[in-house]
Amino acid sequence: MLSSNFSKQGLTSCIYFSSSDESVNDARFRALLQARERFETALGQPALWDEMEGRKATRIVLLSEFTSVTEVEQWPAMIDWLIDGQARFRAALAAVGGIPSA
Repeated sequence: MLSSNFSKQGLTSCIYFSSSDESVNDARFRALLQARERFETALGQPALWDEMEGRKATRIVLLSEFTSVTEVEQWPAMIDWLIDGQARFRAALAAVGGIPSA
C-alpha cells in the first residue's frame, strides 16, 4: 500500500507492507531490498528501508523536509511533494517489476 502521513519524523511517503501475514510482508520487503540499487535509481534518491522490528509490517519510506502540518503556508509545497513522491514510488516499483506476490 502506498501511503503518506505526518510522523515524528515529519511528512513521509511510504510503501507499507501490511498483510496480516508477517511472512508475506517480509518476503515482499526482502525481494525489493534485493533490487535496492535499481529501485533507488528509479526513485531518484535513497529511501529508508524500515523492517519495523517487532511488528508484522515493513515499509520503505521517503522523508520530506516538512516537519509540521501546522505550517499552512507550506501546504501547497507539501501537496506537490506528496504527489511527486507517490509518482516516483510507482516508477521505482515499475522499474523492478512491481511488488512481488508472496
